[in-house]
Amino acid sequence: MYIIQAKKNEKEAIQQTVKILRKGGIAVVPSDTVYGLSVDATNKVAVEKLIRYKSRPPGKAISIFTGTLERTKEYVTVSNKQEKIISTMVPGQYTFIFPSTHKIDKKLESERGTLGIRVPDFQFINGVVKAFGKPITATSANISGTSPHYSIDALLKATPKSKQRMIDAIIDYGKLPRNKPSTVIDFTEGDIRILRQGDMRFQRIAHKSVKFQSISEGETKQIAKSLLQKNIQKSIEKPVVIMLFGEMGAGKTVFVKGIGEYLGIDRIISPTFVIYYEYHIQHHYIHTLYHVDLYKIEDQEEFEHLGLEEVLKPANLMCVEWSEKSEGIFKILNEKAYVISVHMKHIDETRREIIIR
Repeated sequence: MYIIQAKKNEKEAIQQTVKILRKGGIAVVPSDTVYGLSVDATNKVAVEKLIRYKSRPPGKAISIFTGTLERTKEYVTVSNKQEKIISTMVPGQYTFIFPSTHKIDKKLESERGTLGIRVPDFQFINGVVKAFGKPITATSANISGTSPHYSIDALLKATPKSKQRMIDAIIDYGKLPRNKPSTVIDFTEGDIRILRQGDMRFQRIAHKSVKFQSISEGETKQIAKSLLQKNIQKSIEKPVVIMLFGEMGAGKTVFVKGIGEYLGIDRIISPTFVIYYEYHIQHHYIHTLYHVDLYKIEDQEEFEHLGLEEVLKPANLMCVEWSEKSEGIFKILNEKAYVISVHMKHIDETRREIIIR
């Protein structure tokens, strides 16, 4: 067993991980939730070794990382309707259960022939899957029945030497945020069922609408980051506009701060008194973020003097707070931009309801 410091050279760490997987080895890998164990999901010997390590009861399924939504459809059966639902949620901290196409080792499937798939919000894992060219297992690195691990030190302290000897490599990505394991959503029985609730609280409420419940500013920011990551490439052809609706204190500015953090902007402040701030950034897809606050707008004619239409260009991102007052520009936004509506509701002191359309 050897330890690879992934943050020092992520590209090299990906290459080393792929070498281990091709030899049928077990690698401890970081993810967007906890440290996990990955083997080649098509290698029967590697899967058997993983099950022995985990002390996994017979018939208990193990999920896989597929890297992209498109690759997911090779390994599970997904209807067009279901694909539309999960496309709004990947990459992200979710495990989706679908009927398996039986292209991976059968010991990873449930007794019903279903399979869990993940497209994580984590560049390293998706990079490994892309370089490897096949799915890899996505199970937590703890032994069955014990707590998950967020650091390599904690993992090694809790893992018996006999089990450590079964590990071929550890990919150390430092101490991970203390996220819960993924939210598990079962699509196999008609109605969508939540089998395990993670940090991401999901509820489908209408066609093309997804509802989340956030219990902290951190979760609100994570939902914002996930939303941008899923839609950021659309800015190549059109500007992306995120319309934020919600009462005072609903968390609109916190949501924009999450967008800013994703783009590397440390200090986002509400532009209430100046209508909007612009942030010039160096990003592959986004060059300028416009943070607009319409709270002070009293007359629709005021929009004529803001010049917002002039900034509706590819590679620009606009976040609009108090979009309830956007009647004067809503038509032009829909014509010239890719518009996403985010409706936020204050439930209590800590909880927020977020509906994305």
